[in-house]
Amino acid sequence: MSQAEYDAWVESESAPPEGEVDGLAVFNENGCGACHVFTAAGSTGAVGPSLDNLSEAAAAHGGMELAEYVRESIVDPNAVIAKGYQPGVMPPTFGDTLKPDELDALVAYLSGKGAS
Repeated sequence: MSQAEYDAWVESESAPPEGEVDGLAVFNENGCGACHVFTAAGSTGAVGPSLDNLSEAAAAHGGMELAEYVRESIVDPNAVIAKGYQPGVMPPTFGDTLKPDELDALVAYLSGKGAS
């Protein structure tokens, strides 16, 4: 197998199944990494809080289930403001601009249940 064939095979094996939305792609396409550190995505943004400890943040927010906490943080970013950050910085429009399957994929990805 040539290197090009191997590279194409690796890409096809890591891609989500046809019709399934890739949470990492949603993360990247919507600029999340420009503001947030998320090691799994290789992002190093420093405008918003790190997304590396979302489980701890959800637990601190009344023991909220992780996926529920992540979804709320995306669609209503001013509901919980991380210590040291100001309200009104994250656009409150992602709940409207992301398609439902994109939002689901992003929530799953950030919650550690996504394909990527």
